[in-house]
Amino acid sequence: MEINNKSTENLLIRKKFKSTLTNFLTSQLHCDVTFVFKDENGKFSKIGAHKVILAAASEVFETMFFGETVKSNAVKQENELEIKEISFDAFKALLEFIYDKEVEFHDSNALVEFYAAAHKYICSDAMIFAESKMMKEVDSHNVISFYQTAILYELPDLKKKCLDVFTKEMGNILKSADFLFVTPDFVNTIFRLERNKSISEVDLVYALERYIRVNEKTDINIMEKLQASINAINFRDLSSQEIKRTFLLTPEAKKTFMDGMETEISFEVMIRALDDFDLKHICAKCALNDPFGHSFPQRCRHSSAEWRHVHQRMFIKYKNRDLPEFSFEDVKCLYDLYKKEGLIS
Repeated sequence: MEINNKSTENLLIRKKFKSTLTNFLTSQLHCDVTFVFKDENGKFSKIGAHKVILAAASEVFETMFFGETVKSNAVKQENELEIKEISFDAFKALLEFIYDKEVEFHDSNALVEFYAAAHKYICSDAMIFAESKMMKEVDSHNVISFYQTAILYELPDLKKKCLDVFTKEMGNILKSADFLFVTPDFVNTIFRLERNKSISEVDLVYALERYIRVNEKTDINIMEKLQASINAINFRDLSSQEIKRTFLLTPEAKKTFMDGMETEISFEVMIRALDDFDLKHICAKCALNDPFGHSFPQRCRHSSAEWRHVHQRMFIKYKNRDLPEFSFEDVKCLYDLYKKEGLIS
């Protein structure tokens, strides 16, 4: 019973201390340092704090207020400091965290700015808090800014979480306004990710063209920087009209893909010609060079090493899959081989 009373008493003490600490910031009572901010409109804002409390939360503040240079009077200690690289709101949120006040963020950008402030002043607890919050709240609307934060401050867990969101929400991300203002390297990262089936190659083409149109006026080398993204698109899945329309391909590349489309007709022809030989059931013994194999017995025993090698490779690669599931290159290889042997006219 005495232990429970002691625990309750300690809890009440902690709550009272927290309330008192928070009240010091809210009331601006006994402040011994003031931080000054000037916004883009020239308006000044100020907030006071207590050096010893800040020093307990941040080694940067500790050095700033109680370091050796201060003790030796080598640097004159100012009680009013102007902060230029961090917004008033972000700095105030950092102070609220340090003073154990509940911190609220009006949007994801405020959270990113909070992390930047915490990082600048090496406030470890605040950084852990902000990263954890970003991990929980990341979605298609804020993933771009969170990912950029993860890259800038080397946060591997947050980066992985963002990449997972990119994969799942790529369609929404590519259509967002934020996508238009990311770096080319960022675009290349997205386009190299594994995509879900809801994203078509046409979607990728349209998104990349949209990005280029917005950025080409300020970066004449934008197409060159996005070559990795262009290479990640499977243009074979586009219609001939879509290939003609896009500006992502050179005239030579367009001709190559258009010629490839024409060969798709011959792909069906090759399939029909090879179907007569029942390639799906090539015997394993024959394909693996067993002299007792019984598929194509006469041809296998008297044909070239090339014949046996090609069939062996196809069996190992495809086993009992249907011929239409073979790649175009492998079907062409078989077709040319059978034609060379005089089996197809």
